[in-house]
Amino acid sequence: KDYYLIDNEKTFNSFLKELKKQKVFAFDTETTSLDPFAAKLLGIAFSWTAGQGYYLYKPTAEQLKKLKPILEDNQIDK
Repeated sequence: KDYYLIDNEKTFNSFLKELKKQKVFAFDTETTSLDPFAAKLLGIAFSWTAGQGYYLYKPTAEQLKKLKPILEDNQIDK
């Protein structure tokens, strides 16, 4: 299996470039709680190929800002 840790700007930029090419992907958030009002975001896992995944560890506000248009795009199946 191929799993990649995204924990710096270089790996984030490479990951973002690949994510932007996808028409469908799965993602899951890792949080400190199941309560959406109390939870703090720890990371986000992404996958678009079987046996391959990416984990964005402690995403920054800037990284989340760059992900927002992709996550909100109704033309991309999630």
